[in-house]
Amino acid sequence: MSKSKVYKQHYDPSFIMNSKDALGNEPTWRIVCSLERGPGKTYGFSKILISNFLEKDEQFVLLTRKIGDLGSVAKGILTPYLENEHKEISVREVVHQSKVYSNIYLDINNGDEKDSKMCGFVLPIKQSDAIKKISGLFNHVSVLFFDEFMPSADSSYLTDEVGLLMNLYKSVARGGGKAVREIPIILCSNTLSLGNPYFEALDLNNKIQENTRFYQGENRVVFERCEVEGLKKMHEESGLDISLKKYIDRNRTNVWINDDSTLVVKKKDRAMWGRPRYRCTLIYQDQKIGVYAYDKIGYTLISRQYDESCPYVYCLEIDGTPNIPLLKTTTILDQLKKNFFRGLVRVTDSGLQKMMMDIFG
Repeated sequence: MSKSKVYKQHYDPSFIMNSKDALGNEPTWRIVCSLERGPGKTYGFSKILISNFLEKDEQFVLLTRKIGDLGSVAKGILTPYLENEHKEISVREVVHQSKVYSNIYLDINNGDEKDSKMCGFVLPIKQSDAIKKISGLFNHVSVLFFDEFMPSADSSYLTDEVGLLMNLYKSVARGGGKAVREIPIILCSNTLSLGNPYFEALDLNNKIQENTRFYQGENRVVFERCEVEGLKKMHEESGLDISLKKYIDRNRTNVWINDDSTLVVKKKDRAMWGRPRYRCTLIYQDQKIGVYAYDKIGYTLISRQYDESCPYVYCLEIDGTPNIPLLKTTTILDQLKKNFFRGLVRVTDSGLQKMMMDIFG
């Protein structure tokens, strides 16, 4: 199994749910993104969540970011599938323990027979510390699902969101006689930015390209960019897209909508730059990156390849905040900043471009 297909009518999660990582292991992370809205990602995974509960009594977790989302998450995600496939079932979400979590109930109405079953939970990532205290509730949870994990604005991410999710995951993935249970996490979103914190943490933004359709990592990760036949054309022929065509064309410059890859340059395009000179190693957000000078053309290249033997290593953060004194007083960093604003800096991927914007923007 090596590549994703173009789907007919709607997206089918069977492909990625049956995929292994590059080493043949069961993935912890299954990530599905799409350029166009409406391929059926949420619908397809809702079907899996509901079916596994009804047939196997496997509970699930719906992830959200903030406490204020509690009470409205489950209905928005699960109702479209239930209304089409199980008209006798409605979904209800009940908030508990001062907005730490919600229970999700399926209310079943078969004429004279009525029943209500608790099928899962809604957990806000921001409440990961409080969720640790109720970890005993999650013994029957078999999967975590995070819909629209990439927000339209980077500012919507929580501070250290991936770390908070790791903390939450460890609370869910224990119990049932085991210190650690292997529970998959499913992430869904439109293709907004390769530079998002999840791709950075999973080293995906260094592995997948803008046009990658399917990727199997060696670290329990699989990624699919799904495409449904004819969906793009349907959007283009809609009244909204026709009326706003100029705006849409201007803002959709590549597959990943929020990524401006102006500074990204591939290896083959650097062939005529001459021999690079290694300047220094930077440490930012626990990542090491290399700084190379191409004196022949005057460019500085920021790369994920770095020289371990180089004695010039600069940590650009102190306890998660910018190391302002270092940035202002170190000659090489001051020159790097000036080159960045003069347009003389290039990067090897869009995640590094975002990083440079965070540091110098």
